[in-house]
Amino acid sequence: MEITRTLVAGAMGLALVVGGVGCGQAAEKATEEAVEEAAEAAVEESGDCEEVDIGSDGSFSGSCNGTDIETEADGDVDVSSEEGGFGIGSGADLPEGWPADLEVIEGLELSISADDEFGLGVNGNMDGDLTETADQVRADIEAADFTLEDEVTEDEGDGRMSTSFVATNAEFEARIAVTETPNDPHGNLTIAYYLEFLAP
Repeated sequence: MEITRTLVAGAMGLALVVGGVGCGQAAEKATEEAVEEAAEAAVEESGDCEEVDIGSDGSFSGSCNGTDIETEADGDVDVSSEEGGFGIGSGADLPEGWPADLEVIEGLELSISADDEFGLGVNGNMDGDLTETADQVRADIEAADFTLEDEVTEDEGDGRMSTSFVATNAEFEARIAVTETPNDPHGNLTIAYYLEFLAP
């Protein structure tokens, strides 16, 4: 994609130019700003993006083809458009429209959040016991006045177990899975919530 190539080239140019400057912080700052402005102008002139801001730390924000994009230096990404959006990274938030009564289990660190015309979803990790965590998720479902339709515990292979739920209310069909992920540095459990909109 041309935008991607432009961004990569701009970032490489920034690293090379700033790395080669040895004339003090003022010169470095001026060089950084010049390269950032040139990269921003190149992206905007491609005709696909506007209101572009590229930081010296690798962050990016702008609107491309009607889609707002924001990335942080730590890798967090937030994308939104009229059709929906998603967020990736630590501290992701519940998507707009998430039912207030349905709590995400306490201690879950969200890493993915998404919404579109079909539904709402989040994904995250935490440490805990599969059975105890599944019991709490079930209690949260029932406390939110969802009707539990199905519950399955199964072996995912490699000794990993998962418990999944299907529940409904007047607005959503909820599918929630609690899966053991013993080698994940973010937590030994991954929990995924997906709420599909039901036809009115």
